[in-house]
Amino acid sequence: MNVCAIFKRRKPSSQIFYIYNLIITLCIFLKFISSNKFVYWFERITNSEIKFYREAQQPNINLEGSDVIYRLVISYSSDEKPMELSDHVFTYENTNFISFEVLKSLFDSNTSKNQCGKIECNFELEYILRMTKDISALPDTVNYNHFESLLIVLKYLKAVADKNLSQLLQRFIMKICNSENFVDSTKADVRIEEVFCKNIFFQSELSVKKTMISAYLNILMLKHVFCDENLIILSNKNEIFDTSLFNKHIPYKNLLINDYKAFCILEYHFKSPKILDILKILLNEINIKSLIFYNFLNYRTTDINFGFLKYLTDIFKSLIVFKPLGVSQIIYFELNKVFDLNLEFFTLRKLFVDRDTLIFFFNKQTIKGLILDNITLDVDIDYFQKIFCLSEKLEYIEFKNIEMPFIWWIEFLQKSNIRKIILSFNSRFVTTNFIYEWCKIEFHPNVLYLEIAFCYFEICREFWDSLWYFKYLQTLKLFDYESNKKTELCVFRAIKNMKDLENLSINNDFLSNDFFIFLFKKQGIKILHLNNSYFKRQTLNLEITNNYKSLNEIILKNIYVSKNTLKEIFKLESLSKLSFQFCDLKSKKSTEYLVFMSKNIKKLYLMGSVVKVFEDLDIFAGLEYLEKLQILGRKIYSCSLSNINLLCNSTLKSISYRSGILNLNNLNRLKLLKVLEELDICECEFSECCFYQLGKDCMFLNSLKYLNLSFVRINLTDFAYLNNFKNLIFIELSYSGVPLIQLKFTRISSQKCHFFTKETCDEKNARNLSKRFMEDGIEGIYLKLV
Repeated sequence: MNVCAIFKRRKPSSQIFYIYNLIITLCIFLKFISSNKFVYWFERITNSEIKFYREAQQPNINLEGSDVIYRLVISYSSDEKPMELSDHVFTYENTNFISFEVLKSLFDSNTSKNQCGKIECNFELEYILRMTKDISALPDTVNYNHFESLLIVLKYLKAVADKNLSQLLQRFIMKICNSENFVDSTKADVRIEEVFCKNIFFQSELSVKKTMISAYLNILMLKHVFCDENLIILSNKNEIFDTSLFNKHIPYKNLLINDYKAFCILEYHFKSPKILDILKILLNEINIKSLIFYNFLNYRTTDINFGFLKYLTDIFKSLIVFKPLGVSQIIYFELNKVFDLNLEFFTLRKLFVDRDTLIFFFNKQTIKGLILDNITLDVDIDYFQKIFCLSEKLEYIEFKNIEMPFIWWIEFLQKSNIRKIILSFNSRFVTTNFIYEWCKIEFHPNVLYLEIAFCYFEICREFWDSLWYFKYLQTLKLFDYESNKKTELCVFRAIKNMKDLENLSINNDFLSNDFFIFLFKKQGIKILHLNNSYFKRQTLNLEITNNYKSLNEIILKNIYVSKNTLKEIFKLESLSKLSFQFCDLKSKKSTEYLVFMSKNIKKLYLMGSVVKVFEDLDIFAGLEYLEKLQILGRKIYSCSLSNINLLCNSTLKSISYRSGILNLNNLNRLKLLKVLEELDICECEFSECCFYQLGKDCMFLNSLKYLNLSFVRINLTDFAYLNNFKNLIFIELSYSGVPLIQLKFTRISSQKCHFFTKETCDEKNARNLSKRFMEDGIEGIYLKLV
């Protein structure tokens, strides 16, 4: 491109601005080039060894300043490398303590050539690499510069976030924290924050961030587990925790304090400003901004001090209190003393709520979301109506099984800015009261999300007439209600008026085919969930829908499907999720001529005779982007997993294949999956093969986290094979008489422990197995004795 020509077309003022930006960009680029004083070349020598060389030069670079910006650039070549190299400075092997995906990919390459590459950086790479090879190579004194260099290497070489990485980071952080500089220097308090506040930490993979948090909590001797990105603090790692506490409607991940003992340990550490500052940064990086107090039963209120809550106001935006018998009033009291508490979401579950609590949270807090779940309200309903309806900030309410009248309902919808409503009833009396107030609606609320679970209650026509006014809805979910043909036209009318509706879920005992067809034809619908009664299953017989572009998620449950229905669904080109749960093919006619156009499916769930359709049409071979596959085989509908498209090797993360038959071809196909994290083959039967025949060259030995082998007959060799899975955090097994006490497990590291036993089983073997697992450092395992 002619730069002069660009200038001619620009106005004088824009030319000056352009030149200024060009100069700044060039300066940054030149600074980057000049600062990359270290140049390394690496070469794959064998399929298990990579050698690193450094160019023969002696750079003069200062890496001790606080303003140093660390950089690393990787480039690749075939066999080309400079002639003048110093002696090689490092050798990476398959057995390296820290594994790197970038280097491992060179081993996985099929080429026989010695692949080469170049790394340019402004720090001594070999110094950091030696630390990743042998954890004992860490010097007595490490500083923040070493730590930041390590983070650079972990990011760009893509370190595998496993137990070894956690140990390395733990030892690294301990050496920094124990150094004299850290203890004596007031600057050190800032520097430890600076390391975690720099872009390199922000840009690190989520798995590395979680490993960093785990390493730091290990230093503090806090027992913990991660459930997705939620962090659970435990008094021991064998505790059960309630995942239903994690609310998907709250846009934050959670810190769950699982019991009183765990609370006491955490409360002690929160008293240290230094520890608190570090935890603030680390928790914020994985979006943990919701705090959950759980299960404080059987402890005297005088033993509990919640005064530390005032230090957490800039961390947590959501508070969930569940079953804190005798301590809820203390929590409210401590929160009330905090002047700048900025809670956005407040949840109370299974406890008593009085008038003073409501006064506090509505008069002093700008709550966006209020969740009341199975609570007892001790407050005058007129007062509740007054403060509730005047809350201007409230956007989201969720009330579950609350015994209260709804006389406040109309005024609340008229005066508030509510956008999301979730209601659940377990009493016909309360349901009747709610519907009576609901039917008074004669205006258009600005509600965007509405979800109601009725108590298997027959919905009157007036309810649907009032639903017509909710014309701005984007999401509508109605569960556990009864309807009939007489009210169906009213339902059509209400849903037809919702021009912006994108997400629709219906779960009731009667769904006519006309209703099915209407929903599939409605323009704008992207997500459609339909659940019929199992005992009153209707047949879905679709006609031409002409809605092939918008629908991207379909879930059908307890529905008979016709050949025409499959034909129309298979035309949906934008479909990313398809689920047939307990759906059977109504017609026995051949499906040979069906054309499958939904090539972009990422999540596929099959249960029922439709499994055979997918097998007969060889649909698995055409799905290139699968991430999750769930099949209930039921033996008679078993399908072959060997036909899964090879492009899924790098995408498929979860497979559930229950009650099916597995042969050697299936195992040989499964072993090629590189990123598989969940494998559930519950109640499967191996045909002329065994589980261990996945082999030591199985590609998901490092990635697998969840393994379900319950009710699967496996032998002694199969149990020994479990040693090869290095990062399992959940295993479910069935005992079938194998003398497990002979085995020694050394690598499996799971995070939960439960032993399910039956009186008919050998309890001595169960105790011996439990003892063996614990002696070998296994933190937990699910074991079913069957």
